Amino acid sequence: MSSLNIPDSTSTVRLRAIDTKTKMCVSASGFVQPIIPGHENLNLTSVTFLIEHEGAGKKVLFDCGARKDFENFSPFIKSRLNLNVRGLKIEKDVHEIVTGAGVKLEDLDSMIWSHWHWDHHGAPEKYPSKVEVVVGPGFKKNFMPGYPTNPNAIFLDANFA
Repeated sequence: MSSLNIPDSTSTVRLRAIDTKTKMCVSASGFVQPIIPGHENLNLTSVTFLIEHEGAGKKVLFDCGARKDFENFSPFIKSRLNLNVRGLKIEKDVHEIVTGAGVKLEDLDSMIWSHWHWDHHGAPEKYPSKVEVVVGPGFKKNFMPGYPTNPNAIFLDANFA
């Protein structure tokens, strides 16, 4: 077995998986090729994670699920949903799930978006402005400004406020 080269440490984190209360049926063509007859659609959910470093007092969300008010996505995302999503039910926003579990949004330090898909960034404008949004290289160049400043944007200007 090969070594992962993880340095020794006395630090640990607590990792909690969060069911985002999202159920979706999507076109398989966006995920797999070739499509197997009879399997043209996929039933999916999404998971978010709360990472807590108790020693440092840090709390980070890894992905933020979909937003339940999906009618408030940018026109670009709404058009993609109409093309690829056959069914969608979002019971709660991740920020509601987290606060319902007793975590104050003010206690979050960051939210990490693993990638730009609509079911991973939630409704960032619902979080306190001190919560840092962590994205990968090239994000700002490729995705900012948001809608309505850029009529073809994936994100909303409000997501970055």
